[in-house]
Amino acid sequence: MASPKRKYFAAIDGLRLIAIIAVVIYHANPTRLPGGFAGVTLFFVITGYLLTSSIDRQLHDGGSFSYLDHLKRRVERLLPPMLALAGIVAILCLIFARPLIPKMKDDVIPALLFFENWFYIVRNVSYFAAAGLPSPLTHLWYVALVMQFYIVWPLILVLLNKIGVNRRARVIFCGVLAIASQVVMAILFDPQADTNRVYYGLDTRAGELLVGALVAELAPMINARKKLSRAEQRRGVSDRMGKPVVSDAIITILGVVGLVFFVGFCFIINGYSHFPYYGGFLLLAICSGMLVLACIRETCIFAKILGLPPFAVLGKRSFALYLWHYPLLLIMNPATRTTDLTLVQRILQYVAIIGATEASYRIFEWRRTVTVRGSRRNEPTTVTTVGLPAVSRILCIVGIIFSLIMFLTPSAPQQTSEPEETVVEHVGSSAEDESEATEDKTIERSRERTFFPIEGTIFQGTGFESAINTIKSVRHYKVDDETGVCNAPIILIGDSVPLGAELQFNEMFPYGHMDAEVSRSIYAGRGVLESLWEQGIDGDIVVWALGNNGVCYEEEVRDLIDMCGERRVYFVTARVPLALQDMNNELFYQMASEYNNVEVIDWYGWSAGHDEYFWDDGTHLRPEGADAYCLMLREAVAGR
Repeated sequence: MASPKRKYFAAIDGLRLIAIIAVVIYHANPTRLPGGFAGVTLFFVITGYLLTSSIDRQLHDGGSFSYLDHLKRRVERLLPPMLALAGIVAILCLIFARPLIPKMKDDVIPALLFFENWFYIVRNVSYFAAAGLPSPLTHLWYVALVMQFYIVWPLILVLLNKIGVNRRARVIFCGVLAIASQVVMAILFDPQADTNRVYYGLDTRAGELLVGALVAELAPMINARKKLSRAEQRRGVSDRMGKPVVSDAIITILGVVGLVFFVGFCFIINGYSHFPYYGGFLLLAICSGMLVLACIRETCIFAKILGLPPFAVLGKRSFALYLWHYPLLLIMNPATRTTDLTLVQRILQYVAIIGATEASYRIFEWRRTVTVRGSRRNEPTTVTTVGLPAVSRILCIVGIIFSLIMFLTPSAPQQTSEPEETVVEHVGSSAEDESEATEDKTIERSRERTFFPIEGTIFQGTGFESAINTIKSVRHYKVDDETGVCNAPIILIGDSVPLGAELQFNEMFPYGHMDAEVSRSIYAGRGVLESLWEQGIDGDIVVWALGNNGVCYEEEVRDLIDMCGERRVYFVTARVPLALQDMNNELFYQMASEYNNVEVIDWYGWSAGHDEYFWDDGTHLRPEGADAYCLMLREAVAGR
């Protein structure tokens, strides 16, 4: 028996438009909409609703449900445009963005086989704080997770139908599973670790899809019509179908609450907030579910507005826009760019994205009705076709070929920090014995205590304390005019960015000491400085260059300042193509405004307009960048 036809709600497409706008703005510039990833949750809820309502309709309204046909339709819907995306993006990367090729090479097979989310979990690839260049296929983790839900959830619905679970019980079942998923997320979430496990996992994100399923089970109950009372009949109420169980006014209020929460989440929450993992995603999903309820009630204002043709037509293209916007933004905006785009450049980029989106939609998704001549009696027959089959087949073949080429091509070593040959050149410039003598001399000098604390002396708490601190704050350090060497006793604690300038630092600051390590975050700062003190290494100045790996929170930064006592403290601003860049930099400036002994060394501003300072990831230093970095440090502490 044929499956009953699904009722089309144009407002659902309008709701998709809201979701994709949030996602695109977030990917284009996370600082403008820090919580724009909420659009993914809205997509999850819509997906859960549509899938569940479709299967329920087939199981309960006289239709038949074939699990294999269901999977076949989903693969036919998702895989062809993904193949085309992989092939065309591979070509674009080969021509315009070769540094992206190694990351894409690793991701192409997991993405096309729908397990990229688990691939990222195993590889420990963070969504919000990924080191180095991201893959242009990163966003396909979402498609993989949705496909996994398509595989698992229908089997559960069929089982529930076979054992005769009624609709009310299914609502409770979906709610319990959604809460359990959020509980698992909260248990697995570690505030000081990457969020990849909880962000990408089907088990931890299924709650949002299950809220959509709950809405699908709940909607027929609250939209059901109840008979008019006798009093209403006497008053002449003319609604022959009766009133809905839940009124339009209540549904509208729910929609308003859901929209306000969604918009607030987009502007207030960011990818490094803890709130989403402690129930925030579930609350966001519930509010998204309220929006879905408002969109499927045809008499509700939300359904009327979001169902308008402009919104519905644009919303139909949301999947195509999701596929194409992210890789095109990466290709058109290399990580090494250190200047802002002009208005014209931004417009041209969005024109390119819109063009690719429309082409993809027309080729793979556009439904059109054509009239063909039948084989018998030459009678005309109306046929509905999806996309442009001939073009889609060609693009799929191109995608397969270039994906295989990408996958089978040997990987070239990635350059994300100072290359080995540069290090050899520096070391080879002096004799071995001279190098060892200089190193010993530098270590010895760095251990000379040039800072004189007044804690515990008779001057503490007196007027002399203020005078001594003033003298310290205006202390000037000398720079040798011939060699450029500075005598400032500086301690720099940093990550892999200053590590790329270690040789230049040691030459320029022979009385200083650098302790830098790859992937070091702000949390490690206290332990490193305490370890240096235990070794007898100290100085008047402490420079913290730890803003590139994870978000810096106010309490941790204040702790680093407080432990330095009256020493001069500097924080180096970050330049890293992640949303945390601006967040950390703003915090450093805030701390400098509150503490007399704290200043900011603005590497972000110093490096602006100097793309040549950075390797392809836009973060780590080339030799030119290493020289500039140390000159910046010298300028900050010595004034020249």
